[in-house]
Amino acid sequence: MRKIQLLFIALTFSLISAPFASAHGEIVSTSPEQGSVSATIPETVTLNFDGNLQTIDGKTINTIDVVDSTGASVVQGEPVVTGKSISTSISSDSAVGEFTVTYRIVSEDGHPVDGSFVFTAGEGIQEIATLTSFEPEDESESQLPIGAIIAIVVILLLAGGILLKRKSETK
Repeated sequence: MRKIQLLFIALTFSLISAPFASAHGEIVSTSPEQGSVSATIPETVTLNFDGNLQTIDGKTINTIDVVDSTGASVVQGEPVVTGKSISTSISSDSAVGEFTVTYRIVSEDGHPVDGSFVFTAGEGIQEIATLTSFEPEDESESQLPIGAIIAIVVILLLAGGILLKRKSETK
């Protein structure tokens, strides 16, 4: 019984002292900026995240697509993932107007994150300074990390087991 109690205390202490990661690859900045307006179509689109992106040799797990105002994908080649960034080249034959960038990445904690944003670019478009904040699309996830949920369940099961063991010993 004493060993179970010591195990329970050690497990509880290790779970409480270990920090839980709650962020799932939040976007920090983009180039061009979300909602920006420019007289020139950019050659590349780059997204910067708050943590490293996962990569698996030979597999495409992080994607980025750019669609112009006609609905055509204007991406040239495969996306390039470097640490906390993903970028792609854009065709010089892109139509002028609104561009939609969609992405799906796997954050360093293993969670997939996807979202999109728009910018406007092309000859004849007047540049306008914009001040916008980026809001990830996926707000449906619980703010409580899965590790915390598992830890709570384990602690409750251990506590219940100890109580049942004590109850059976007193009879």
